[in-house]
Amino acid sequence: MTPRHSNIPAIRFPEFFSAPAWETKRLGEITEIINEKISTSELKKKVFISTQDLLPNFNGISLNSIPPININVNKFTKDDVLFSNIRPYLKKVWISKCEGGASNDVIIFRAKNRIDSKYLANILMGDNFLNYVMKGAKGVKMPRGDVSMMLGFNISVPALPEQQKIAECLTSLDEVIAAQAEKLEALRHYKKGLLQSLFPAAGESIPAIRFPEFCESRTWKIITISEISDGKLSSGVFNDPTKVGNGYKLINVINMYNEGTIEDKSLSLIDLNIETFSKNRVEKYDIFFTRSSLVKEGIAHSNIYLGNAQDITFDGHLIRLRPNKKIIFPLFLHYALKTGHFRSQLIAKGKSTTMTTIGQAEIACTNFALPTLPEQQKIAECLSSVDDLIDQESQKLENLKTHKRGLMQGLFPLGEAT
Repeated sequence: MTPRHSNIPAIRFPEFFSAPAWETKRLGEITEIINEKISTSELKKKVFISTQDLLPNFNGISLNSIPPININVNKFTKDDVLFSNIRPYLKKVWISKCEGGASNDVIIFRAKNRIDSKYLANILMGDNFLNYVMKGAKGVKMPRGDVSMMLGFNISVPALPEQQKIAECLTSLDEVIAAQAEKLEALRHYKKGLLQSLFPAAGESIPAIRFPEFCESRTWKIITISEISDGKLSSGVFNDPTKVGNGYKLINVINMYNEGTIEDKSLSLIDLNIETFSKNRVEKYDIFFTRSSLVKEGIAHSNIYLGNAQDITFDGHLIRLRPNKKIIFPLFLHYALKTGHFRSQLIAKGKSTTMTTIGQAEIACTNFALPTLPEQQKIAECLSSVDDLIDQESQKLENLKTHKRGLMQGLFPLGEAT
């Protein structure tokens, strides 16, 4: 580790301890933006890239975009650095490994002499650069960075060998991050397969996979949501925007889209009188559904609360189901609601105008297959163990990303590109 200097990083590889301080250059001095055009009719088997195709953190590209017919797009070549210039797709940077064409919302940077492309790519993905770009962004719904402003961004640049050493270090860490992300995605895919196999398909009364101790058990019973509910389904409290920030914890629509279950620490606060709160107080094992969505597939997303807090209520845009624990194991129901068969029933019941909505009655009459309580518990425990693994691997991925951010802060001088 070297002493801190205005243009020397906190962390420096030993072979560069005696090297001069880094030079400060504008982005426009070390790169050029490529606007060479190529017709999509000329692409043939070459790659076409849109902002959606760029994957975060150098994870590459997904070739999903079909190039528009006979229009001119920006041409890139091997080792060009592609940068997404729209807010929803920031932190998407890719070093091209081939020749192809890119949409107008992808900026193509080409490193000039004595500048390493991988070093440049790390700078473009750094928080300092992205914050700088967004300060000059134009547009409301999908702000775009000001290209001329980008070229004025100041960057600290060492000699080429040190650039390459830094790039190699960060690239090796990116490979570890990518491998961890693949492992996490494989676990999610495995869980999806289990959900399809451990619950009966449409029109079936037993699942494709059954635990050995239940193979001789009777077929599952078809039952409706209302039959397993402890009381009527209900809606929550009015979320008055003038009363947020203190008071009772509030389960909101956003909590339905968590990968895991509802956690106390993720909840916002709302001020209510005691009567309203008491009527809508949340208990352990309560399950909630979203009432509406801009798209039909977004309705009736659900989640479960497994905590023990006594100061939680829920939003009026949600519908609450309180499972009857004498009939159904709540965590089994939580997973059953995630299956394709159940989701397709709820989506089909949605009523569409400007938004798609679903009511308590439509959810209450939805049916599904139910095994005995011991089999319910076994299925829930199996899926819960997979969720625990997903949580562990997700945390490992976040730890790696945090480590990279810290490393980048040390490998670049203060106030510069990362």
